[in-house]
Amino acid sequence: VYAIEASSVAGRARRLLEANGLGHICTVLQCKVEVAELPEKADVIIHVGDYHYREAPCPADQAGCSKAASGYNWDAWLQDYFTPIAPAFATTPFIHVRGNHELCDRAGEGWFRYLEPRHWQEKCADQMPPYSLTMGDHRWIIFDSADEANIVPSAKDPVLRGKKPTWLFTHRPVVTPDQDPVKEKAREPMVSAVRSIPGLTALFAGHWHVLSLDQFSGKAPLEIISGNGGTAMDPPQHTGKIMDSQNIASYFGQQYYDFGYIRLDRDGPSTWILQEKDPSGKTVLRCVMNETSATLQCTPGA
Repeated sequence: VYAIEASSVAGRARRLLEANGLGHICTVLQCKVEVAELPEKADVIIHVGDYHYREAPCPADQAGCSKAASGYNWDAWLQDYFTPIAPAFATTPFIHVRGNHELCDRAGEGWFRYLEPRHWQEKCADQMPPYSLTMGDHRWIIFDSADEANIVPSAKDPVLRGKKPTWLFTHRPVVTPDQDPVKEKAREPMVSAVRSIPGLTALFAGHWHVLSLDQFSGKAPLEIISGNGGTAMDPPQHTGKIMDSQNIASYFGQQYYDFGYIRLDRDGPSTWILQEKDPSGKTVLRCVMNETSATLQCTPGA
């Protein structure tokens, strides 16, 4: 457990914990929360999109954001993303996935100036071609789904062809059933195209402001939606529930409606330990992710 306190109270709290034999359980960090760097390390961090939220000026009746920058400019980008993430940038490689907030009519220019990994181009484009990375014995595909009108992968794209176990990172969820049957019907070509990617075992997305861990019948690829990293949560589907489960004929999902992030650690040739952690680093959900059987076995806590 990590406690973060900017004032001198941090020192007193640290001494109190040690005096009561709890120093090995709770670590007190004396700093502001936005610059806290937890001891937990990672080989790589993947952000699944939507970096820029300060689009409109702070409302006059909201004193807490009266000094906040706004608009599609460097000051807003600096406050919204680059200042809070700076400690992690200093120690860990990042992969950035484009979100719909980074479309051309929104923060697209900032995306191409600051985060798009390929060569700068003068003209903004609402979709960029996918690219792939070799990560040990896996292949990672980074797919731009910022523009909802262009989210069906092309079966002819050579980037999507390969023999290694494959993970797809994108912004918009692809497969998870929708409560709107019209939208679900319209999504069928995209679902078919994604599931035809050779070797695909898991898909990671954001967009929905919730954690959703989803598995499907017939060993279809898992879908991991990690959209609860930093803005207002989507409301729970059942009032008062922090953790919900949905179980229908072809789909089983678990949802968590609070802030957090995912950590993945290799546990075997085709198994991973997936942990959902709250902002303090505490594990709230622990799952064994099996790529061969396309299953997630989850239990609360550590």
